[in-house]
Amino acid sequence: MQTTHSLQCPLGRVRAPVRAPLSPSAPPKARRASGTASRRRVAVRPAQAVADFEQAGASATPAQSQPFDQAFCTNFLWLNETIGVCVDQLYSQGQRSPLTEYFIWPKRDAWDELKSCLDNKTWITEADKNDLLNTTTNVFEFWQSEDPKPTLDQAREKFPDSVFIGA
Repeated sequence: MQTTHSLQCPLGRVRAPVRAPLSPSAPPKARRASGTASRRRVAVRPAQAVADFEQAGASATPAQSQPFDQAFCTNFLWLNETIGVCVDQLYSQGQRSPLTEYFIWPKRDAWDELKSCLDNKTWITEADKNDLLNTTTNVFEFWQSEDPKPTLDQAREKFPDSVFIGA
């Protein structure tokens, strides 16, 4: 049985169908079919996630696969004059979900912006936040080094658990 409710949105009033909830006495198969079954999330290795992206036609790859326990991956946009950083959350079967937008440095203080964004995500543990911020600091320092300026391939080799995209 479907009913409709009027919803207020910025574009005006919208009529949207709302499904009546299944009763607790409904058979388990009916409850599962409605999408109420819980889904388990499993951390994957970033190299595995990127390999799945490559099969779909993407080109960003870390240098090698190493044991990886976190459910997050840092992505870096490696350019000549600037560097960008964002964080993805990793799920099972190579699925990735962007957790933050790209923060560009040195135009703005990307490290502080990333820190405040991660602090707003209460489900991320302090240890994971520290690991992500430490990785960001290390990559920024490596990017700044001179004699000669490091290349994208050198960055991929030095930080295999991160994804680097750029020129």
